[in-house]
Amino acid sequence: MKILILGLTSSKLGGMEYHNLGNYAIMEPLIVQLKDQFLESEILTSVQMSHEFCERFGITSLRDERFWTYGLETGIITAKDLVLVFAWATGRRIFNKDLQWLIDKSKLLKEIYNSDLVIDFSGDMYGDNAGNLSFLEDNAKIVMSKILGKPVVLFIGSPGPFNSAWRRILAKNVLNRIDLITNRDPISTEILNELGVKNTPIYDTACPAFLFERRDDNEMAIILRSEGLLPKTKPLIGLIICGWNMAKPPFSKLPREEYELRPFVELIKHILDNSDAHILLMSHQNKTDDDGNLVKGNDHAIISQIFSILEEDGVDVNRVLMLQGLYDASTSKSIIGVCDVLISGRIHGAVAGLSQCIPTVIIDYGHEPKAHKLKGFARVTEMEEYICNPASSQDMIDKYERCWNNRKEIQSHLREHIPHVQSKAMSNFTLIKDLTKSSKASEKV
Repeated sequence: MKILILGLTSSKLGGMEYHNLGNYAIMEPLIVQLKDQFLESEILTSVQMSHEFCERFGITSLRDERFWTYGLETGIITAKDLVLVFAWATGRRIFNKDLQWLIDKSKLLKEIYNSDLVIDFSGDMYGDNAGNLSFLEDNAKIVMSKILGKPVVLFIGSPGPFNSAWRRILAKNVLNRIDLITNRDPISTEILNELGVKNTPIYDTACPAFLFERRDDNEMAIILRSEGLLPKTKPLIGLIICGWNMAKPPFSKLPREEYELRPFVELIKHILDNSDAHILLMSHQNKTDDDGNLVKGNDHAIISQIFSILEEDGVDVNRVLMLQGLYDASTSKSIIGVCDVLISGRIHGAVAGLSQCIPTVIIDYGHEPKAHKLKGFARVTEMEEYICNPASSQDMIDKYERCWNNRKEIQSHLREHIPHVQSKAMSNFTLIKDLTKSSKASEKV
């Protein structure tokens, strides 16, 4: 079994693995479960994973700049590939000949041709969140895969929305011709139903990040003590804030204006004034330097600005903690696990809390493009009432207070419900295995 993973989550080396920690929390269980379901499989991906990751999990990362750049040059290469694949299809249909030499002219087409299954892993990018060229590029890869006769799955995504007419037409036509869609949230299914995707089976599942394991070793205890998180003498409220929660785009804009940060400052002040809790301001995102070392990312700059405003306002910042180290996804999940309540503006930061049955408030995006996945994930975990508006300090305070006051009931609910969510996450891989079995049966017939 040869599995090829493509899609709009492809980014340059380091992006998936070390930058947005939520992306890695999806990628690792995705590979682990595919390897578990397809024991003798060969997995290749356009996602640029490190040599260490590829060695550890026994996969191949295809090294080509076209997989993570979407400009004119990439578009020309893809246009040539489309000509080649249409020529191949014409030769097969008219002359009943497999003109494989046409396919061998393209590295991508050759990999698709030799694969038994193509997975489109685009997360929440398949839709308006993708740029025009990247959206066209991804659909071209799906079309080429289908022309070459391969089963194609739009896998564990949050597709949509599709507000422009040409995107709606393209997505409807392409998605009605693939073999399986698994959505990690039910709102995405509503969007695809409204779009008119009727010919392809669609299943509501859950994100594999709910299966991602925390770090649990002797060194983890040392890290927690060094960061002042152990021994814990007071309640700890985790707070994850990112550029998507800000009032103005782009999400990477720095520095932020004070009015954008003021609602979070007021939330922190409220917590400090009305409890003896400590607050952990943390980032769920890093960057890497030219040598691949972890360095502070944009979210670190935002929380540093918030800390400075608190100091200027005369707040007792001894009760406001910021991590001194930079940590990977599994270590960050273990750190989140120490919190009594989590407030997160990154959805997979929230997943790291919810999957550990930590009462969690989800901060919505503050500017376009808005992400329906936040509401969708909250619906999957039955936590919709704990989504708050980042522009309103009062709404954030109200949702936090409700979460804090009901924390025991929420924890009890999550302990009962999260195993069902994890079962839904596992169903992604059962569905894809069933698809490959039916595909093989069809070939025999």
